[in-house]
Amino acid sequence: MAVSAPREEVLRAAREITWREAPVARFLLAFTRNKLRPEGRVLDDFAMGGDTVLALSDDELLYGGIGSQAGPVRPEQPMHEALRDYAEPGCTKVVFNMRYAGGILSTETRILATDERTRRSFGRYWRLIRFPSGIIRITLLSAVKRRVDIRPEGARN
Repeated sequence: MAVSAPREEVLRAAREITWREAPVARFLLAFTRNKLRPEGRVLDDFAMGGDTVLALSDDELLYGGIGSQAGPVRPEQPMHEALRDYAEPGCTKVVFNMRYAGGILSTETRILATDERTRRSFGRYWRLIRFPSGIIRITLLSAVKRRVDIRPEGARN
């Protein structure tokens, strides 16, 4: 999504958007996550759900986590190390980002199952949620864009 604002401002907005600013995403995720408070920050809630901040760079916010049927896996080592080598069967490793480069704000989610049975199971799940997931992505990116676009006139560069 094209966004015309300084990178720092766009990534700050990405960190600060709330579910109130993305009600469609909140509604769609209400079926899969705990109650999402309207005033709760989107990325903070992702982190509380077991997803951990993996990296914050000049152009990207990167979150990740490990899930299982029993819920989030909380390895003893830092998540950025655990994600690389974790291989317990029945789990999925998830990495989610928001990136702003060349005036384009994008998001991507990558998922890797730790075994074939989990991969097949997740594939069936993905067929059900693919369309709503796309709507959630567009809603979150639009919320960031709106937040940047409504900044006070004096804050523009």
